[in-house]
Amino acid sequence: MYYYRKRTGVLRKEVKSLKVELKRLYKINQKLEKGQVKECIKDLPLVLACLDAAKREGPHGNRYRIEWIYECLLMRIKSPALYEHTRTQNVLALPCRTTLNSPFCLKFSNKKIYRWSETDVHGSIIIDEMKVPSELDFDRHTLKTIGLVDIGEFTPKEDKTKAGDHILVVMFRPYRGDWYQSLGIFLSKGNVKGPILAKIILEAVGLTEGTGLKVDSISTDAAYWNRNMWTTFNINENKSSMEHPQDESRQLFFFSDWSHAVKCARNMMSPELPQKPKNDGNTTKKRNPRKKFNEKGLEMTPQEVSEGLVKQQHWIALLKEEDDLANRQGVAALTYVPGLNRKTVFPDGFERMNVGMAYKFFSNSVRAGMEFYRKKGVKDLEDSEPTDFFFFALI
Repeated sequence: MYYYRKRTGVLRKEVKSLKVELKRLYKINQKLEKGQVKECIKDLPLVLACLDAAKREGPHGNRYRIEWIYECLLMRIKSPALYEHTRTQNVLALPCRTTLNSPFCLKFSNKKIYRWSETDVHGSIIIDEMKVPSELDFDRHTLKTIGLVDIGEFTPKEDKTKAGDHILVVMFRPYRGDWYQSLGIFLSKGNVKGPILAKIILEAVGLTEGTGLKVDSISTDAAYWNRNMWTTFNINENKSSMEHPQDESRQLFFFSDWSHAVKCARNMMSPELPQKPKNDGNTTKKRNPRKKFNEKGLEMTPQEVSEGLVKQQHWIALLKEEDDLANRQGVAALTYVPGLNRKTVFPDGFERMNVGMAYKFFSNSVRAGMEFYRKKGVKDLEDSEPTDFFFFALI
């Protein structure tokens, strides 16, 4: 009993302090003009939804702002049971499931879609992002500045006057067919954050489903901002899908782009050739202490696996043996690993984003070539068996 009396006293003090704080805020609010209040709450969808609900006479015929719809979708995805409890108990002004499942904004023509078979309308939304030069240009015809940050209604207020340097592309690709439909192209300052990306996905799914197409999966790479988006949807290593935001009977799956993982693995093992820093006598370029270069200027970054070390030396040794064989045979040279060249082992610039070159780097012919030269007694390939294991684990 003593514990409960003490706890009750603490809670009463907290309630008393909250009442004092509420009176203080009420006095401040009374001094504000009507326009100032609207300016303070315009970016708070929860407050706006509650104020709109207070003006209505009944629970039916409600109209919800699109920002609040996105927030409600995310809340229902995280915990459907809590969402229903909060809605039925009138804790918050939440729309029902029928409202959330209906396509709330349709902009595409659906005349052609309905003539397709059921198997032709299923597909995936693909999202990718790349860095671009930050430049501004003025269009004399439209009298608009091109190059400013533009993520639609999700553009942060502080970024509206900044030049964008990342492009985000959202498109729909069917499982059957060789066509694709671009859904949106956005320009951002830095990477699009996970919560904003989650809202873009919800809108893209709603728009696409409204045309008659069926979105069954979302495909992205495994960058940290995309992993943050997965966390928003409660996606983790033990859960790869969630309830579809437009259809309760279906699941929406999230896929990680395997080609991106292969490119990242290749780029870790084959960095760019270091260039000599320009020194005008006044400035000196600091060297990255984490990078270690050998006598030829090639970065050596061994990667540890369960069987041992996967070393870049193995690819260098294979390339050296192939070059020596080609030099001995002359113009019409027949090598054991055709297509292997310095660009494959040491890609430069956009070559590091080439999927074909990444798969060639880890191809079966490269693995077979390493095994052949290892059995032949090449010294630098004597410890290349862990690399063979890595080939089988990756591809």
